[in-house]
Amino acid sequence: MAIATQFKKLTERSVKEAQPDPAGYYFVRDTQLRGFALRVFPSGAKSFIADSTVSGSRTRRKVTVGKWPRDKVSDARELAAEALRQMARGIDPVEHRKSETAAKAATQAHERLASTTLRDVLERHLKRGLGAATEKQYRKDIEREFGNWLDEPVRDITRQACEDWWLAGSQGVAKSRVKRELAAVLNTATRMQVPGSDEPLLAKNPMDIIREARHKVNSASDKTHLYVDNGLDDWVHTVMALPETLIRAYLLFMVCTGCRVKEVDTLKWRDVDLVARTVTLKDTKSGRPHEIPLSAGMVVLLRSLFGNHKNPTELVFPIKNIRKWVKWIRNNCAPDYRNNKAFKLKWLRNTFAHLMTNGVNCTEEEVQRMMSHSASTVTAKHYVDFDMNKLREKYDELTIWV
Repeated sequence: MAIATQFKKLTERSVKEAQPDPAGYYFVRDTQLRGFALRVFPSGAKSFIADSTVSGSRTRRKVTVGKWPRDKVSDARELAAEALRQMARGIDPVEHRKSETAAKAATQAHERLASTTLRDVLERHLKRGLGAATEKQYRKDIEREFGNWLDEPVRDITRQACEDWWLAGSQGVAKSRVKRELAAVLNTATRMQVPGSDEPLLAKNPMDIIREARHKVNSASDKTHLYVDNGLDDWVHTVMALPETLIRAYLLFMVCTGCRVKEVDTLKWRDVDLVARTVTLKDTKSGRPHEIPLSAGMVVLLRSLFGNHKNPTELVFPIKNIRKWVKWIRNNCAPDYRNNKAFKLKWLRNTFAHLMTNGVNCTEEEVQRMMSHSASTVTAKHYVDFDMNKLREKYDELTIWV
């Protein structure tokens, strides 16, 4: 329990002479600066405080401004005077000190993150447990391609630097792998945040410029190269010149049904009904069976293949090396077509949708159903039973176009 407070001018001598009281701590209040005091503990420890009420509130604060003999009385008096002025202005020095400490810590953390190197981020990324072989590949590739970046702040890696690296030299499979690796590492940097704030180490992955540039080029060019007035005739003539009947049937079936590559590759004879003129796709992206009405031309095409397949579990198109024939098409197409981008199988689905919309004049909803896309409304999805057989004439008309 504290004894009665003493009042005297605080000097080096008076502070030194203040003796501890075993009964408890007590205060020696300065007669020169009101609110400035010395607190003497039973252990003999002595500290300087600024004691006052925060203006505009009932909060009373005893703020430590120094310890004797480490701090001189004159220095403690100046600090106490500043704390008392703050309280007179309605500023709580305790809360003010907390906010300053938090701000200082945030600044220091921000500076640490700002100096975080690509090597630091790489190590952070590899801690995710990618496997020994993958980790070894990451280290080898990034050390080889970005050795001069590793010990630089990751924030200094610019979009321009990434683009320059990508455009320099050839862009083969190995370089594409390294591009994906660096993009993944920098994605980790976008998830590293400054403590106490939502600010990320990187606001945006600088490697995105490569993807954006490629998307811009793809968006501005012909994606399918098989439009009615640009490439379709050349492609059809090239396909009809193929030496393999099965390959011709495979490609024509894709462009006339709009099926995905995987759906055609896994199609079996038991899912083909040449009498009802329908094909049921079971291995679909949505996981739901999708029935397609066959045009008269597609029935003739499939009948020409059926004689060679008696087992209903056999594949309709048992092709082992379709890439070989895709390459054949690229090498044997007409000059105007060859000058465009390299042909890809997935473009046939794009071509189907384009022809149905612009050649056959199907509605958007009809094309959506043909391509087995999810219905856009609750009514269409759960209440309307759409009959695909109503679109059989559309499929017949498309076959004439092709």
